[in-house]
Formats: sequence, C-alpha cells, structure tokens
Amino acid sequence: MFYRLCLHPAFVLLLSSTIVITFFMVGALSFGNALLFDRMYFVVLVIVILTCHRNVNILGVVLLSMVLRLFEESAFILLVDLTFPLKICLYSFIGYFFWRWRYDSLSPLLFGILSITIAAEIYWQYSAYPAPGINWEMLLIFLAVFARHCLFRRIWWTERFFPQQGYFLRLDWQLQQLCTLQILIISAVSFEYILRHLGITDSTFIYQKSTSAHHTVNLLQLFSLFWQNYQLRLSKIFDS
Repeated sequence: MFYRLCLHPAFVLLLSSTIVITFFMVGALSFGNALLFDRMYFVVLVIVILTCHRNVNILGVVLLSMVLRLFEESAFILLVDLTFPLKICLYSFIGYFFWRWRYDSLSPLLFGILSITIAAEIYWQYSAYPAPGINWEMLLIFLAVFARHCLFRRIWWTERFFPQQGYFLRLDWQLQQLCTLQILIISAVSFEYILRHLGITDSTFIYQKSTSAHHTVNLLQLFSLFWQNYQLRLSKIFDS
C-alpha cells in the first residue's frame, strides 16, 4: 500500500516540490556563512555517493566536484600570499594549459584576462605598489576551465575504465554552463579589481554583487548534482 502511494504522481510531485523548496531555503540560510554552506555541500555529495555508488557516470561527476572543492579550500591557504616570482610561475602554469585548451570558445577571454593580470602584476612590482592577491581569482578561473574540460571528457574516461558503461548526462551540460557562468563572473570581478588598484576607477559594484552571484552558482551546481541523482532513482522505481 505504501509502495503504491509512493508511486502516485501526486505524491511524487509533492516530494519533488518539497525537495526543491527545502534546498533553496537552506541555500538562502547559508548565504554569507561559508562554513555552513561547505558542510551542506559535502553532506549532499556524500548522500549522492551513497545512493548512486553503482552508477559510475554520476559517481564520476560527484568525485570530480568533491576533489575540486577540496583543492580549492586547501589551495587558498598556500596561494593567498605568493611572492612575485611564484606568481609568475603560477601564471605560466595556467597559461600553458590555456594554450592546450585554446580551442575552447572562451579562449579569447581567458588569454585576455591572463595577459591583463600579468601586466598589472609587473606594473605593481616595479612601481613598488602593494600588489593585491589577484592570483587567487586567476586560480579560480583556471579551476572552472579545468572542470569544464573534465566534464567534456568524462564519458571518454568512464569508457576507458568502465567499458560500455559511459553515457551522456544532462548534468554534464548543466555543470559546464554553470562553470562558464562562474568564469564570466570571476573575470568581471578580476578586471574591476585590477582597474581599481591601477587607480583607473574606484568602483566596487561588480565585487559587491559577486558574492550573491557566486553563492547562487554554487547552489545551482549542488542542486543539479542532487536533482540528477533523484531523477535517476525515481525512474528506476517506476521501471521496476
């Protein structure tokens, strides 16, 4: 009786609506609280892993998200206060991969913001201006581009290690678009940041709006992961 009730369209619609509303309420409550959001992020990822451990496609996307998130959290401590030579090494490393990925539609933007950043760093170095930590924004852009390319090649990697099990997920496309949006936001923040520290403008408009924009994109990424897994589980129940 209970099983049949769970399969009723009205119950499924109610459950789906409840999940969506709850998710975005928690997202709103975690705004401005990075620690709370990070905990929620990893809790959701663990839930998805436990419920989809047999689906190598979902599992691959979740593990990629988790590894990148952990790297981002740890890299901030290591890269927040680099010397000028180390910054140039970091930019060279990023530039090498941007060149490897030059077929990307965002290449003109990526090379443009990287060139402007390097030029600004050189100017600040030789004018004895206390350089801001713009290298952190550049690393975030790199990680977003890296995530896009990992998602693009995810099926190939899945097929390599799990033959005939890899297939395209709508989640791949959704996360790629969110990564693109993230790149655009960070690039705009970086450009305004550079202009402000070059004395060209004193505007902080983009910077002030970027916090809510970042939070929204991260929340949508997390929701997309959870929702894809939920839909797959639901389809299995209906098919059984």
